[in-house]
Amino acid sequence: MAATGALIYRGETRVSYTLDVEDTQIRALSRLWPTHVAAGVRTWFVDHVPAGVIRRAHGAGAFDDAALTAMRYERPPPDDSVEVTGEIVNASVVEVLPGMAPLTGIDGRLRITGRTSSFDASSGALEPAPGRKLAIEQGRFSVADNALRPTPAVLDLKVAGSVEAVADVLAIPAIASHASIPVDPGAIKGQIDGRLKIDFEIGEKARDEMTTFAIDATASNLVIERLIGKERLEGATLRVLADRSGLQVSGGGRIYGAPATLDVRRGFGETGPAQAQVTFTFDDAARQRAGYAMGGVAGPVSAVVKTPLPVEDLNAHIELDFTRAVFDNPIPGMTKPAGRPARASFMLVKRGDGIALDQFSFEAGSAQAQGLIELSKEGALRGARLAPVRLSPGDDMRLDISRVGDAIKVVARGSNWDARPMLGSLIRSGADKPLSGVGKSSGDDIDLEFKSPIVTGHGKQILSNVDFRLSSKGGGRASCRSRARSAASNWRWRCRAARTAIR
Repeated sequence: MAATGALIYRGETRVSYTLDVEDTQIRALSRLWPTHVAAGVRTWFVDHVPAGVIRRAHGAGAFDDAALTAMRYERPPPDDSVEVTGEIVNASVVEVLPGMAPLTGIDGRLRITGRTSSFDASSGALEPAPGRKLAIEQGRFSVADNALRPTPAVLDLKVAGSVEAVADVLAIPAIASHASIPVDPGAIKGQIDGRLKIDFEIGEKARDEMTTFAIDATASNLVIERLIGKERLEGATLRVLADRSGLQVSGGGRIYGAPATLDVRRGFGETGPAQAQVTFTFDDAARQRAGYAMGGVAGPVSAVVKTPLPVEDLNAHIELDFTRAVFDNPIPGMTKPAGRPARASFMLVKRGDGIALDQFSFEAGSAQAQGLIELSKEGALRGARLAPVRLSPGDDMRLDISRVGDAIKVVARGSNWDARPMLGSLIRSGADKPLSGVGKSSGDDIDLEFKSPIVTGHGKQILSNVDFRLSSKGGGRASCRSRARSAASNWRWRCRAARTAIR
């Protein structure tokens, strides 16, 4: 260490000095740093930088009467009256925010003037949890005006590493109360590259509530487990923005093996679940892999899933767009070419030990259905209440479906039913081949009870007071009976068949 100093007193007092140090422990800074120069910054460095080495540093000061008077009353001297520059290696910075892990292995350059202070880091690391590390590629600590009390300071870091480490940083109380990643940190994996900026106050009377932060980062090769039910988002690239406006996450990846986009938002200061929207397209192969193959439906189906994150209780709004798909009798009488609009929407909610499609709504031209559908946790049909149900304009029907043991009971009631679309599809299907939407039987017993005062058939024939009942045992033997009236006569008939196909 080398130092020089001079005191000149000829009408006006002037004080000047120089100080040079090499290979000195940073703890010595508290003794070498004059208390009158950037007092708030000096105190913060002494309290928060416990380790490191001053490789070399040079300081110089020159003060006139006005500067000396200002410092006597704990006000900073003019900016150009002091300049300190130095190189610091292997430093540690602790408690930048309460609960935040130390910054370690910091190398960089220090510069102090009468009014400003800055430290520019060229390397370092932040390890919020064992094995989860963020490399500091660039960093800057700066104070623009140490005359202010308390003194505003800024820490700006460019980091790269695991996204799990960023989730840990966002989980510390000082940040989590404003914006945290809305998924379990153990459920995400990937890499991240971006910036972390923290604005805070130092010195006496520093206010914690004045601490703000901003994150602008890109996560790549990202995997989020259990994003929708048991399905995960994989191979994702997402941009993460977090600041005083809240949290925003957007980008794309793959879910159910299909390309998907993800958008997550949470308002600043909100502590409840974030709102997420996942948009993807189910083609035939993706539906088959996911176990959602639909007989009689071919082609891509677009899906929009809106759900709270984290998913603690199932409560997702789902919209399905079948416009690009082809309907070939998923139920008898329903057909649609590609390009004709068709949509469905519902709330997917937990209902006891199963799930429900609440507020279900389907529309495909004249075909419509609304109501509630209940499923078991394995996806098997438990029951449904749908009203109105229409295949043709003017239809007015309602369906009540319930499961009793292995049997499914279907009760259909209405004031009017146009049977021509259904009859046409049954006739065109042929006697020996099932409709594409029927496929193989599930093995359930089915009891169907259908009543309608008006049923319209081909040739403008109308049956009134139709009462039709069908029983099918395990998809094999079936029996039915029916009665109705036409303009010419009363009708009664019974049928028994070895299978449920109508001939």
